Amino acid sequence: VESYACRLDHDPERLHQIETRLDALKRLERKYGAGVEGVLETLEELGYIERGEIRPVVSGIYPLAEIVPAQQDFMAKKFVGKLVLQPFVQGGS
Repeated sequence: VESYACRLDHDPERLHQIETRLDALKRLERKYGAGVEGVLETLEELGYIERGEIRPVVSGIYPLAEIVPAQQDFMAKKFVGKLVLQPFVQGGS
């Protein structure tokens, strides 16, 4: 953007804002593995979850110590929803 902007009469602050937004979109695209449209759809879906309008279906919750049975259940594909692996148990270390 900057190489193009040097040929134009531009506001440096506005150019910085645009570059910042483009960088943020690129980071989101890398994180969510989609184009801009997919990122925006994902963010919209996250809003539904944050507002409690939709909730993921949790089929099982496994403490980290039970990673082997969690992986076996995952590989068996005999579940509906998500399998959650908890890295820490509340009250534990």
